[in-house]
Amino acid sequence: MMIFSFFFNTHFTMAKSIPPLWKERSTFFKKRLLSHPLGLVVGWMLLWAGLTCCAPEGKIELKVVPTFGQKFTDAQRMTFEMKGDGLEKSPIKEEFDFSDKKASVPAFAIKQDTDKPWFDMSTKIFDKDNKLIALGQARVPFVSKTFGLGILISRVNTFGWVTELSNGSQTLMPGPLVGHQAVTLPDGRILIVGGATKVRGNQGVYEITQPNFLQKNLMLYNPKTGLVEISSKSLQNPRAFHTATLMANGLVVIAGGMGFIDNKLTVLKTVEIYRPRDDALFAGLLMKEPRAFHTATRVGDSEIVMVGGLFKPLTLGKRTLEQGYQVLKIENYTVGDSSATSVESGALLYPATQSGCGPFPAGDKITEVDGRWLHQTSLLTDSLLLVTGGLRVDKDGKRDVPKHAILLQRNGSCWRPKKVEKDNVYARYEHTSTVIKVEDRRWVVVAGGRNVNNQVVGPIEIWSESGPVANPGQLDKARFGHKAIALPNQQILFVGGMGKDLNFEARSEYYRLELSSGAQLQPISVRSPEVLDLKEPQGRFYGVAALSPLSPRVVIFGGASRNKVTDPDKQKEYVWTFSGSSSAEFFTYIPSVKSN
Repeated sequence: MMIFSFFFNTHFTMAKSIPPLWKERSTFFKKRLLSHPLGLVVGWMLLWAGLTCCAPEGKIELKVVPTFGQKFTDAQRMTFEMKGDGLEKSPIKEEFDFSDKKASVPAFAIKQDTDKPWFDMSTKIFDKDNKLIALGQARVPFVSKTFGLGILISRVNTFGWVTELSNGSQTLMPGPLVGHQAVTLPDGRILIVGGATKVRGNQGVYEITQPNFLQKNLMLYNPKTGLVEISSKSLQNPRAFHTATLMANGLVVIAGGMGFIDNKLTVLKTVEIYRPRDDALFAGLLMKEPRAFHTATRVGDSEIVMVGGLFKPLTLGKRTLEQGYQVLKIENYTVGDSSATSVESGALLYPATQSGCGPFPAGDKITEVDGRWLHQTSLLTDSLLLVTGGLRVDKDGKRDVPKHAILLQRNGSCWRPKKVEKDNVYARYEHTSTVIKVEDRRWVVVAGGRNVNNQVVGPIEIWSESGPVANPGQLDKARFGHKAIALPNQQILFVGGMGKDLNFEARSEYYRLELSSGAQLQPISVRSPEVLDLKEPQGRFYGVAALSPLSPRVVIFGGASRNKVTDPDKQKEYVWTFSGSSSAEFFTYIPSVKSN
């Protein structure tokens, strides 16, 4: 059996009572603690391993670092919990008077024959009013040598960005990514699927030039360790600009996107399904239509509604585009526990015929097709979907951005489209559409994007099932290719993307949906402006973000920066190269938290 002793110390002071094992090393502790460069109140967790008999001695040093811009001078009480299959006793729970910023934990034991020599540590800090003010967690391995690991402690009554866990460098993914997807799994991990290291594009038309630019392996972010790890599972069809949809049974449905078949860039109709409970990846039924840049919206527990997208890759640098490359069908896809129990319940022509749910727009206007890509689809109710923005190709082969939105109303086994064209509905693509649930009612916040003239769009739309509300405001920093994250307590975060003149937008925006006098987005004030600035200097265009249920943190993965520009066909439209980022950033928001 291996016996451990645990010691916690903050504010650069040493505990008064030091067990014999620690005495001969106290000078080393003081040098390391007092020489730390952070000009904040910083906590250090020091874990020393004293092994029985002749086993080698091991040391694990845990540095506890506050999120950017945060201090803990009001800390009064701390709770500490440690658990793991390798512990003789699990969980171990302790509570301390933390007013003098120091604490000690009694010795604990690790099973000598364990094949899982790790444990999870978590801590919560409370103020004098017993209000939770900070928390942190980490997964700690036991090793028989010196080992360092950072624990991120974040305040819960304010927030900030952080790109460091231990040494000030950014937390890295195994590779750079753009055009990927992220899904929060039921166990709190975040699945990262697909994407490419580089893409080329202009005004909503993108291509990938080499198969080896695509990320084949799945990746998993573990909030207990702060690490992004490569899974042993790999996509049969590597892809980018696809969809990944979490179902009620925990399955993740990975559908469509751009990939390579016989070394030729194509749009995929394949579906792959990830089952996290046993880390399984298997093929689903094919979609009725190939789709990329489409939307996949979960309705109920097991149904996905696929809307729009591209049928084939479009050609870069051309003034005219092929009209028939847009997908004009809505597709219902029902997912079971395996491919054998999944069914594809039919694709519906869009615009539909009289025998289906239409016609829309009008049966005699065949050229007024309303297929779109780079649009957004949001769930208002289980029988009502909102489709906003997007690109389409008009009858002359030119890019067109429809000003009208579409409400899709379920009608039996299909969906009836209704055109909504109002002054407060804006033509946009590469925008966001975010569902915020207030009690039993859903609101959709549409923000950002750019129009057909490549101008950034700032006005916000807020929709209910009754339609758009009047004058809901606009973004302080207009942007496109950004990310919007719905947070608890009717909050929403806008992050990344590009702004005016195709410049990377570092400033993020933080709002709360207020319904007292009509639906409005109210900015949430911050203690210092810099905590809303992204730290990735190269930009996060088409980055992805996910919310971990294990802690009040949003994680932003990858995204691209704009690099070289070419004009391969001597046309007037330039083609940009976008290089993916391999960094991730962590954001701690203001949740509604009660002390336990």
